[in-house]
Amino acid sequence: GTEEVLDNLYGNNGYHGPEIIIRNGKIIEGAAHTPSGMPADSIYFELIFVGGDYLQSMFGIDIPYYAVSGFRFTGLEGDQDGF
Repeated sequence: GTEEVLDNLYGNNGYHGPEIIIRNGKIIEGAAHTPSGMPADSIYFELIFVGGDYLQSMFGIDIPYYAVSGFRFTGLEGDQDGF
């Protein structure tokens, strides 16, 4: 579950922030294209901060979840922009 993922991310220090729900995670083989145009695996998941988050409290923005997406790192020189 989410708690086990967070334990792996933060080690023995534990996670002491708001409760986070990760849902709708998907890895789709070959569905993305890198900056060099090569096919790569796509990743997608949604994050929910239980009880609200920084943007909601500071700016009054009502965000039901954050959609996170990306593609597999290829290591190719043409895909290094931004890394």
